[in-house]
Amino acid sequence: MNCFTKRLFSSIDSGPNLIFRKAKVSGKSIEDLKSSKVIVPGFKGEALYGTSPVLEALIAGRRKIFKLYIKRSVKDRRFEDGRVSKILSLAEELKIPVGRLTQAQFDRKTNFQLHNGVCIDASSMSFSDFNDECQQLLFLDGVLDPGNIGAIARTAFYFGISQLVLRSSRCPNLITPVMSKASSGALEHMSVSKLDDEVLREKLSGFTLIGTVEPGSTNEKVPIIDIRNFTTDQGKKLALVLGDEGEGMSPLMRSLCEKLVTIPRLRENSSVNSLNVSVAAGIFLYHLNQTYIKE
Repeated sequence: MNCFTKRLFSSIDSGPNLIFRKAKVSGKSIEDLKSSKVIVPGFKGEALYGTSPVLEALIAGRRKIFKLYIKRSVKDRRFEDGRVSKILSLAEELKIPVGRLTQAQFDRKTNFQLHNGVCIDASSMSFSDFNDECQQLLFLDGVLDPGNIGAIARTAFYFGISQLVLRSSRCPNLITPVMSKASSGALEHMSVSKLDDEVLREKLSGFTLIGTVEPGSTNEKVPIIDIRNFTTDQGKKLALVLGDEGEGMSPLMRSLCEKLVTIPRLRENSSVNSLNVSVAAGIFLYHLNQTYIKE
């Protein structure tokens, strides 16, 4: 497995939910763990958790941060772990109060997600205004899973894309800590905006829209191109459109695309006929990056 493949697949693995592991170790049911009494401090904002999201939120400076919480054992690793050291240094520099939570309090406050013993009480992220001055953007049409959205954001940011656009009628209502955790903190640096159907055509008029479809798809009006034969004009502004895993792109977004691109599968007689949308995003963005390099 080469370096790129390792990074790509690490970007889509946000880890299993912690509660299943705890239930197995303790011998308790998930329901018992969730209903157990744990007193947790009240937060002014939301709990953003995980070493990378917390560090990137501190660096980005886009959230109002009320307090940093860290486990004693994690704090003791600050001399061995550069990220923990940086978090504590930034908290001191920004005059952010530091407190402690127990393992049980961390688990409850983060809804039993993998928190790494670090979280901040912070304001939530807001959607940004659409910016048509960027050269490339990623448009999500009906992608709802927060883990997928976060993984896509991480891959996009890795390849130099800073704007993620969601179709208002087919997207989550909030930018959540789960998304930031799955993005390894990349979302803290990105612009995430929503566009209503009524203004899609106008707002995206300056971009060449490239849609993504499954192998074997047909379209009478728009050419479907094997990704291996896909080329781009480096001078054009591009918007890569990804649909949901069930229905794919909506008819509206298909009608706005100038080209449709597909990733051929090598097992023709397999019932596994599609990729996870975040994996597909990584492959498309890598190929787009390589095309730009060649030109």
